[in-house]
Amino acid sequence: MIDQKKIYGFYEKISKSYSKCIFYEADTRYQKNILDNVKKYLNLNAESKLASIGCGNGSTESALAEICRLKKKILAVDPNKKMLTYAENYSCLEPILMDGLKFVKDKNFCYEKCLLKEIIHHFSQNEIYQVYQGIYNQLTEDGTVLTITRNQETEYPFFSEAVEKWREIQPPIKLFIEAQRICGFEVALKEVNFKIHISKKDWVDMLKNRFWSHLSEFDDDCLNKGITEIEERYRGYETISFNDCLIFLIGYKC
Repeated sequence: MIDQKKIYGFYEKISKSYSKCIFYEADTRYQKNILDNVKKYLNLNAESKLASIGCGNGSTESALAEICRLKKKILAVDPNKKMLTYAENYSCLEPILMDGLKFVKDKNFCYEKCLLKEIIHHFSQNEIYQVYQGIYNQLTEDGTVLTITRNQETEYPFFSEAVEKWREIQPPIKLFIEAQRICGFEVALKEVNFKIHISKKDWVDMLKNRFWSHLSEFDDDCLNKGITEIEERYRGYETISFNDCLIFLIGYKC
């Protein structure tokens, strides 16, 4: 069962440091790689009307609006008030304080493109179907939804218990594909890989800050034990390198 209160608390707690994480920093090669692929797979142009569900602080969306020269404000949807406070600073966004499931069931919203970036795993299996059905209903004819997620198996340098927790929390990709197809989408899958090099100190600091939600499942003792495991594994290393594999699921409304 997905604990939405715990997830809300997690994002509220990290709202100030969210943009300092290597995966969410602005104006980096990593972010540019994601933005270029979002633009390509959503086929965005200046006239596109985009909704982003689970936009967080809106940094990705604001950058996307700039590189695509979007004329229409992006519907920036997020249930976390603290996170959305940052999104309110961008004039290219229309911040909407609303749970994603509630948003997709609202018949007043209509758009051509939809972005679900690293958010779909926060919904239960039953809710995933409802989310995609709601998006299908809100999309204009020939609309597109892009889901960015990750595999259950990962190369991230987590400690052993964190790897197991990741597998437990991250649903299989086939679940998202099946849900979209049942709702009427044609689905294509693309892998986007990016090699990351980060100092061991910065990676350990990120772990200490519980930068991803599955790390919030560990108390201080477990986390410290895990960090010791990482320190031992990479003894003598100043830099840690690993592959970041993002799964892009493109759903075409038929």
